[in-house]
Amino acid sequence: MPDVEQAMTGALSPDQTTGGVLLVGPRPPEPLSGGIEIGVVMLLSSSVAQKYRMQFFNTARRRDPSRSIWQRLDYQIRSFTAFAYTVIRQRPRVVHVKASWGAVNYSQSVSYSLIARLLGKRVLLQLHGGAFDTWYNSLSGPWRWAVRTSLSWASELVVLSQYWHDMVAKLVPNRPIHIVPNGVETKYAQPPARRGGPPLKVLTIGTLGRRKGYFDIIEAAAQLHGRALPFHFLFAGPDEDADTGRALREQVAALGLTECISFLGPVGREEKWRLLAEADIFLLPSYGENLPNAILEAMAAALPIICTPVGALPEMLDEGDHALFVPLGDIEALVQALMRCDASPELRAAMGAHNREDVAARYEFEAIARRFDDLYAETYKQ
Repeated sequence: MPDVEQAMTGALSPDQTTGGVLLVGPRPPEPLSGGIEIGVVMLLSSSVAQKYRMQFFNTARRRDPSRSIWQRLDYQIRSFTAFAYTVIRQRPRVVHVKASWGAVNYSQSVSYSLIARLLGKRVLLQLHGGAFDTWYNSLSGPWRWAVRTSLSWASELVVLSQYWHDMVAKLVPNRPIHIVPNGVETKYAQPPARRGGPPLKVLTIGTLGRRKGYFDIIEAAAQLHGRALPFHFLFAGPDEDADTGRALREQVAALGLTECISFLGPVGREEKWRLLAEADIFLLPSYGENLPNAILEAMAAALPIICTPVGALPEMLDEGDHALFVPLGDIEALVQALMRCDASPELRAAMGAHNREDVAARYEFEAIARRFDDLYAETYKQ
């Protein structure tokens, strides 16, 4: 179980003065696998963090199914108490809370938001997580009401794209909503080291499970293998859970694909950028996304992209210029898109060049951080 006292102090140091911005979000040990955690690290290391004396309250926790409900409740009460103490002691001008979907994660995040509001602070609640919309739609009426009510506890909301702005605006029309996309530090992108095949290296980065489309990739790989087309699929990321990870590996073995599909597990920053530099195609046939960091990183690495048109992806990418879109769950369309990329090195190169140019112009993190600078500065104008 995480140390609540360590979470309370977070990035604070004794010589820091009060005021500024308090960032609230998860920062687990390396390697970081989620977009929200990567965003936390980038924001803490930005010039904006220095300008506003940014302090940090770490909400990361280690999963431990063996804990009883009472142990979990005790931990959460102590965590909320530590957070309240941090707000009172540090007296931030702005509290910036990063939230995700799911009953536990979301409830914790909005509780931090409520505590900060009750203590008289301006609260920016930033929504992450590619399945927030499907999660909300799956809830019963009373729980939907609870989500809408808790969103209104924040002073203002921050979303990653126009797609999410339009959805959230219907839930809480009485709150200001700002669009600030994820960003990427393109300086870490390595020069391309790809060979162009065969076999073509097809990389997917993200939590291994159904939502990211890994089972669909395996089915497509089986069809390509049956046609004697040489592809090598690389899966980089943690298992969604033990059962799902086992099911994926069993399916690969049953289809005789162990030689053309590699499970790499979670990867750190340097390893991730190396894999991107060596890949030929980035593949993400996901069933739900917000504005994924993995796509931004693939763009920075000048990779062509094959993905589904979910969440903000149609806002980020143009069909044919940046990516090939495939319908959700359409294995044959996925196979055809991969074969099209295989047959045309020129198409791969053109999409990769467009992606690199576009990500540098629209999603470089320092430019994104300046948008938070503008939001934070509003408090100091009042």
